Amino acid sequence: MRRRRLLLSAAHRRLLVAAARGAAPEECCGILVGRRSAGAAVVTRVVAGENAGLRDRERRYEIDPRLLLAAWRAARAAGEDVVGFYHSHPGGRCRPSAGDAAAALPGMSYVIVAPGRRAWETASWHGRRGAGLEREEIGGAPPPVATRGEGRA
Repeated sequence: MRRRRLLLSAAHRRLLVAAARGAAPEECCGILVGRRSAGAAVVTRVVAGENAGLRDRERRYEIDPRLLLAAWRAARAAGEDVVGFYHSHPGGRCRPSAGDAAAALPGMSYVIVAPGRRAWETASWHGRRGAGLEREEIGGAPPPVATRGEGRA
């Protein structure tokens, strides 16, 4: 089986790290919009969200369903799709928790941002059919477009 890749620009990574730093000690979260090609998902836009979780926001996140619906609609209107999600582990590592794995949707990428020894790190995981997550490679991508809220710039 071919290993999956997520193509994410350096500018997008900086946006995710900035969101994680800004939300700490709570988890940040958001949506990755782009397109899929043979064995890869190319991120073209990041839709930042606020953690809508009602409890334990330092260890869990929830994306507002209205934001997700708006992002999906905007992506489809632009000929793109939601290709994944991101969130942070401000007190942990770039590895999915049991809850992350249980909630993973097949075919979606899940980028986790966490503090490393010297700098914040990013890692991506891919939802598998059946259940769980498997690691996917992160590569470079074209320059990004960032949006906040309902898919607007």
